[in-house]
Parts: sequence; C-alpha cells; structure tokens
Amino acid sequence: MDYNIQTDSENDIFVEECHIDGEVEISDDLRKYFTPNDITYNTVAGSKSSDIFDRIKKQREILRIVNVKFRLKYIEIDEDNVQYLPDYNVYELTSSLLFKKKCDDLNEEQEKQVQPFFIKLVQLFVLYKADYWDDHLYKFEEHITKEGFNEDIDEVHTLKQLLDKWENLSNVEVSIRKKDKYGSVINSESQKVLDQDLELILNSYIKTKYYNFIKAYKLEKYIAKHEVNELKKYSQDVEKKESLTNYVSEAITILYFRDIKPSFTYSYFEELYEMIHNNTHFDTRLTPTYEFLKIVVPALNRFIEDNAIEKYKKKDKHMLLFAMLRAFDFVPDKKGLELDGKIDVKEDFIKQLLR
Repeated sequence: MDYNIQTDSENDIFVEECHIDGEVEISDDLRKYFTPNDITYNTVAGSKSSDIFDRIKKQREILRIVNVKFRLKYIEIDEDNVQYLPDYNVYELTSSLLFKKKCDDLNEEQEKQVQPFFIKLVQLFVLYKADYWDDHLYKFEEHITKEGFNEDIDEVHTLKQLLDKWENLSNVEVSIRKKDKYGSVINSESQKVLDQDLELILNSYIKTKYYNFIKAYKLEKYIAKHEVNELKKYSQDVEKKESLTNYVSEAITILYFRDIKPSFTYSYFEELYEMIHNNTHFDTRLTPTYEFLKIVVPALNRFIEDNAIEKYKKKDKHMLLFAMLRAFDFVPDKKGLELDGKIDVKEDFIKQLLR
C-alpha cells in the first residue's frame, strides 16, 4: 500500500492527507478481524463470464483494490515538532495503548512499532470500507427512493411552515400575480391580499394539506373530535402510507407514545420534523453511516484489544477509534461530536457503536 502524503496549511492548521491508491492485501493478521461481504455471482455455465468471475473471486480472497484518503490535522510547534489536534492524535493514542507512554518517551525500538500498528488499523478500515460502505449507501438510497422518503419529509416540513404562518397571520403577506404568455410576472397586475381576507384564502388551502396528511397516515382515530368533523369537508382522496414501515409513521408513533398526538398546530409538526432529523433512525445522511460504523468499529476494537498492552486505558481506545472515524470523515454531524466537542460525548458515541 502506497501513501501519497500531501501537507497543506489553513489558518495555521496543517492537513496531512494520505492517499491510498492501489492494492490492500488481506494479510493473516487482518484476516482475523476482517469479515468480507459476501457477493453472489450469477453466471451461465461454460460462458466466458464464469472464468472472469472465478478470477475476481480468487482476487477477492487475497486483496482489495482501493482509492481512498484519510486526513490528520496538526499544528507546527517548530521545524522538528508537530502537535496533532485532539481528534487526530492517533500516534499519541497508539503509544499509550501499546506502551502506556507518550510518543516523546518511546525508545527507538518502541517507536518502530507505532507506525506499523496504525497502518494495520488503517488497512482494516479501508478493507471494510471497500466491502461495506458503497453497498450500504446503495441499498439505503434505493430504499428511500422506493419509499418516497424525501418527499415525505418535504411534506412534513411544508406543513410545519404553513402552520407557522397560519398561527402568525399578522406577519404574513400574500399576493396574487399574473404571468404573460412568456412566463414573466406582470407586475402592474399584481394584487396584495388584504389582511382581513388572508384567513379566508388560506383556511381551505392549509386545512386541505393537513387533512390529506391525516388520511395518508391513517390518523383519523387520533385527532380531536372537531377535526374529525372537518376531515370530510377538507380532505381529498389520497394514497395511504404503509403504517409502521414508513419513517414518518414510526416518528408519529413515537410521539404518540409520548402523549403528543397529531393536531392542527405548528408545535406538533415542529416536534415531528425535529424527531425525523435529530433521531439517528430517521436521518437520511446518518442512517447508512451508522449501519456501516456498527460493522467496522467493533472489528477495529477487536484488533486494538488483541494488540494493546494489558490494563490499557479504555478512554484511549475509544478515542483512537473516534480518531479513525474523524480521519476518514465518518463522524456524523451531530451535536457534541464537533472538533471542539467534549471528549466524554465522543467516547459515549463509540461505546454505543460497540454495544
């Protein structure tokens, strides 16, 4: 495995970028911790494709061809000394796990062991990324496309915004505009809706949106009695969502068990929207990341435990695992995990992945 190391500085912080482009061998040391992702090849007996797939299968038994990068950030103390930022301090953490010493206190023989250990850790991560990340990402994107996930989230967001306007009509302005045959607005014919008419115009529009939502998610029995009476007046024929299999349905159910029932209010749709985006299970960006991390982090953990010194500090192990995720840009954008976030929060994040 070749490293193409490039160092750039930005705001006095230097970035050590390692580009791994080529073959990563599945050595005996790594094979103990690497579980390949099974791939099924559908071929016709006797065809040329059978021979090709046989060669691919044999190649997959011994190596992976990869093209990945990882980054470590540091500050230059002087010409011969650098200090890695806490989230990237892989060598200091490795020294502690292998020898219970700081990097500066290692003897020459011990120094020679730090780099190979870290390289194997990198190789193990790269192998899992090659086998599992793209697969998880593809399956997830395929799933949310089939389920209409993004459209469902947009619908919740739209209702949140509409009900915010409905509850704050004094701060709302509506204009009726006409376009010419070329699609351009005829400004001279634009008319502002008078404040006293806003409720009359928006009432039917917003309530139709709301009651269509109620019917789509089969929530008729959970809404207030006066809303049940309005349902027939404003709702339309809509396609029903599959209850408890749709992400939004699951979020609605969780809120219901917290005694937060569907209602024609901004506060309800704000709660619903926040749950969809803040809860790991519902976030489009976080879900494939977590599924991948649940596979790779335990494997890295086993490798570290088998090679670390006895009675090592578990916090050092957890933070080395976190540093690996940071280096490969796999730390989710969640509160507490920022560069300046608390170490305890980051350690708890790793512990959750190891449960």
